[in-house]
Amino acid sequence: AAAAVLLAGGTGVAVYGVQEQRVREQRSIASAAQQQEARTRAILAAPDLVVRTAPVIGGGTATVASSPSRQAAVVLVGADRNLTPDQALARVFTDAAYQKKMSLFLRYQSAIERAVTRSLKELTALQAERRQAEAETEAAQPPQTIAAGHYPGPAPDLEQPAGFLSQPPQARPTHATA
Repeated sequence: AAAAVLLAGGTGVAVYGVQEQRVREQRSIASAAQQQEARTRAILAAPDLVVRTAPVIGGGTATVASSPSRQAAVVLVGADRNLTPDQALARVFTDAAYQKKMSLFLRYQSAIERAVTRSLKELTALQAERRQAEAETEAAQPPQTIAAGHYPGPAPDLEQPAGFLSQPPQARPTHATA
């Protein structure tokens, strides 16, 4: 009974310790979020606040609110919600800025594909070369012959006990009943 009480008490202390650590972590996260919010509010309330909005390539806008006196800025990026995924993909091929980026991407992709193909060809050639060398080595070695009663491995240690050995079944004595 005493052991059960000690076990329950120890478990309770461990659970309390884990919960206390989680509470500290959550408080730290909340404190950091509050500090970030206060800093953002201070930047947006600055008397020298300058706000600029510009379109983003591919749709959407980016708004930058900066304060020279605070040497800080807040950035808000908004996506163009009117585009479907198909329309966004079409812009990659029709917008001049995206065409340039896509051309560069395709060039890099082609270079990578060529390097992979070259490496794979080299790997298969090396594997074939290794297999041929192994076959030639095996062909050059004379076959091993094992004399009767000789085992080609290490000699068994006869000084050590053999361990469990199967015994032939023994006949059970029969008892005469009167």
